[in-house]
Amino acid sequence: MDEKRQRMWVLGALAAVAAPLVVAATAFACANLATIKPSAQSGGPGALVTVKGFNFSTRADSSAVAIRLNSRRGAVLAEQRADSRGRMVTQFRVPNARVGDGVLLATQTKPNGAPVAGTPARHPFRVRGGSSSSGAVPVAWSSPQQGPPPAAAPIPVVPIAGAALALVALSAGGFAVARVARRSAGMRAARSLSS
Repeated sequence: MDEKRQRMWVLGALAAVAAPLVVAATAFACANLATIKPSAQSGGPGALVTVKGFNFSTRADSSAVAIRLNSRRGAVLAEQRADSRGRMVTQFRVPNARVGDGVLLATQTKPNGAPVAGTPARHPFRVRGGSSSSGAVPVAWSSPQQGPPPAAAPIPVVPIAGAALALVALSAGGFAVARVARRSAGMRAARSLSS
């Protein structure tokens, strides 16, 4: 009976530690991330591109969604407030920018200037060579020390860390149960030898 009680205690403690971690990691992973979808994957200077956005903040104190190229702090190419469903549509002309692969960013900020949760939205965009007479303003990459911008949203760390911690806790619990079982088997063998 003592052995069963010990096993139940170890499993209960393991469940008490692992369950909240799994729930927290899952809740964070299910957060809606802002996304954008441009009408074209590439364009030369002066080309008109339509951008549709989804899952942006609808709070009145959140800024309008700003479309930028290659940097969160770069020149704003277009701005549009999200509707009541968190959607927006806007257009911009491709500026004279460094030719090559880049990224469109859709930023949205809180009143204190911090990014709204789930932003910026990112989408790969290739600037092609060529020119137009649209009077586009030159746009450079973000600072040279940073290198080219990332082409995809960063991997959320909290869900991965939570899952890893839950696996460690489950493994530790399994080892504890195995250790208790071995100790109990050893004690039974010792009792049978002494009888």
